[in-house]
Amino acid sequence: GQLAPLERPLQSDWEAEGKVTGMAGWVFRSRRMIRGMGHMLFPRYVQREARDFFYLTSRTLLPGAPLPAPSSPEPGEGAWRTRGLPQHGFPYALATTWVRSDARAGLRLRVLRADPHAMKPAAAAEDVAPTVLSLAAPARGDLSLWWSAGVLSLSKAPPAPGATALAAGSAASASPAATARAAVGVQDEDRMLVWVELPPAERPDARTATAMDALLQSMGCAERMVLPGDARAMPGGTLDIAGDPLPLAQARAATFRLVRARAPDAHAIFTDTPIVPPSVWQPLQAKRVRYFYKPPPAPSASAAPAPAPAPGAIRVQSSQ
Repeated sequence: GQLAPLERPLQSDWEAEGKVTGMAGWVFRSRRMIRGMGHMLFPRYVQREARDFFYLTSRTLLPGAPLPAPSSPEPGEGAWRTRGLPQHGFPYALATTWVRSDARAGLRLRVLRADPHAMKPAAAAEDVAPTVLSLAAPARGDLSLWWSAGVLSLSKAPPAPGATALAAGSAASASPAATARAAVGVQDEDRMLVWVELPPAERPDARTATAMDALLQSMGCAERMVLPGDARAMPGGTLDIAGDPLPLAQARAATFRLVRARAPDAHAIFTDTPIVPPSVWQPLQAKRVRYFYKPPPAPSASAAPAPAPAPGAIRVQSSQ
């Protein structure tokens, strides 16, 4: 069935039409799948009952809206890229872009967004699941990035039992921030991971740390930290954040590996149930069943007397 705001003549006797309770100005229309199918008093189901409704939850998917760029943006600046990245399925797990910063002339910040629902920490080094993202980051610091049941958070202590620490760092105002080549944050609205990184030729200092922290804040990350040292994000474990191949030595420096996980999505259920034409299921649906009272069995001389049947016991006979 469907809802329509305006009435129109019925196209055939296969259709039914009626008013929708509690929704003035709307009507419902239904259509039978086959001629032998009754309408089954469809209007009675257009009520406010639990069986008549289902609900869809909204969830942000990558890549998302482009990042704001300066008044004269360069080609590709702020536009998210998903192609050529190791997504290993849908919804997308990664998206990358770049933007310029006013902290230093010619400074470009590389940005990666990652969906924590689409990935999970590798169970072991020999885990054969496809790698989505590898991280090379400090393991100790004032703050840590935690993964727990598809949710990311930044805190000093584990947010839940069994949470996994992915990286450690400090606030942008701390003294180790002057050596940071990367910063990380978690967006408040959708809990996406945002990783900001300097280009290889860029020299880190306090200004670049402040610029990365400011970009994370502008993207809605109340939880954020900088990562001292040569921290980097590696899509697929073999690419840099710009999508270019990494030297083997840098790829082997990964401290943590995230593999593909099944994200919440719409998928088929009961896939092992075959789909058959009406010629198969209609005779079964039309089969008549007759019910008869079942008399108690005759007592046997050699066997112990059978217990008396329960009151109202019946026997069933099927016929066409």
